[in-house]
Amino acid sequence: MFSAEVQGDRAGKFISQGQSRHSNFKLDTWELIFVVSGTLDMFEGKKEYHLTAGDRLLLKPEVLHGGLTEYVSNLVFYWIHFYPRTEEFRKQLVEMPTQLAVRNRARAAEYCQLYLSLLAEEPGHQEAKDQILQLVLLETGRPIFLKQPASEPAPQILSQPARLAQSVMRIIHLKYCSPLNTSIIAEELGCNPDYLGRVFQSFYHRTITECIQDVRLRMVKKLLTEDTLSIKEVAQRAGFDDMGNFRRIFMRHYSMTPRDYRNTHQQGWANTE
Repeated sequence: MFSAEVQGDRAGKFISQGQSRHSNFKLDTWELIFVVSGTLDMFEGKKEYHLTAGDRLLLKPEVLHGGLTEYVSNLVFYWIHFYPRTEEFRKQLVEMPTQLAVRNRARAAEYCQLYLSLLAEEPGHQEAKDQILQLVLLETGRPIFLKQPASEPAPQILSQPARLAQSVMRIIHLKYCSPLNTSIIAEELGCNPDYLGRVFQSFYHRTITECIQDVRLRMVKKLLTEDTLSIKEVAQRAGFDDMGNFRRIFMRHYSMTPRDYRNTHQQGWANTE
């Protein structure tokens, strides 16, 4: 199984009410802040940073940081705490600029929101959260312009095949409830379906189809135990448009029908998964 080079921790989306300022902290984690709107004035150690919409701030562990001014009323930003899993990746983070104007701010915000959604809906699925977090770091590490000389290229967080594989994973998590298969994803990414399938399987040791089914089934289980939708509505919301195929897949994975799964888990005596 391909694992991300980071481990995500707490995260949130801050929406200012025009009061107070960022508290002073010295964390044991790295922290990423991505400003969606407004302005944010911060310090880290003895350095000051003045962020506007589309800016990313990457704060190091064990260094005091905090706010310099009161929050403005239109300020919105995402924040994510995380740990690098490897020494090599930690060194890459150290080499990255602390403040950076992100090239594609809409996509960066989309990835941040996806990470928060996974954190809320599937807090125990660490693998998926970490994969999305690595996409967040990749996207917020792409500057509008590079400040370092040409002889010092920007550090690369992921290889091209790894970025492609994680782009597939991103599309699956974003669009699992729509018609989706390898060919549709390959067309969106502009590459050959067979090549895309091989790249994905080399990193995740499963096919794209298997991954789509896995994401859909996790949503099915959530809806079966936390909602009152009919079985057909559950299947459709999770992206299964063929009820016969849905029941066969569900039975193969869980050795019971969707209705039996709902009854078993809603009665409260099922084993914890």
